[in-house]
Amino acid sequence: MDQPAWKRGILKTSVKLDPSPFEFERTLRLREDHLQLDYKLFNLAAREEHFIWAIHPLLRLMDGDELELPESTRALFIGEAWIDSVASAIPQMKCCKAFGHRVQEGTAAIKNQTQGDRLQFIWDSAANNTLGLWLTRGGWHGHHHLAIEPTNAYHDSLAIAAGFQRCGVVAARGSIRWRLSVRAGL
Repeated sequence: MDQPAWKRGILKTSVKLDPSPFEFERTLRLREDHLQLDYKLFNLAAREEHFIWAIHPLLRLMDGDELELPESTRALFIGEAWIDSVASAIPQMKCCKAFGHRVQEGTAAIKNQTQGDRLQFIWDSAANNTLGLWLTRGGWHGHHHLAIEPTNAYHDSLAIAAGFQRCGVVAARGSIRWRLSVRAGL
């Protein structure tokens, strides 16, 4: 007899995203050294539709935390000095967000040598070619977080991102897939 999916380390969910024409599916799989998240978005409409996707993991900041980015990605954030000092930076408004567009290497991590921790996000940069970084130092309900957000959009507003043609598009009655993996440990 087949084992249930959850006993095999698989959790699959889906939802119809009313009032949009989308149906969204997410499958989580536990692998030996990482968590694999597979996504599928179905467009039930008779015309193409724009969409934004981003993962938004709020990571609690600790002394010694460092953001680890490939040099090609770090170069996309020129002028954002806080990126090099996420553990101690305090933005002017106590929170800030920056986007790096046209990411070549789909990887980013937060590491802490003192704690011996590292959390890495790995994704296909062809499917999600933008990296959003969100830092809050008490500016959002008193929390101190960093969010590493691989995304398909260069803005949090669908209207703005679609206007600049920097978001996802799903063909009429079509679907699109993408994957993200998360690894913990040094």
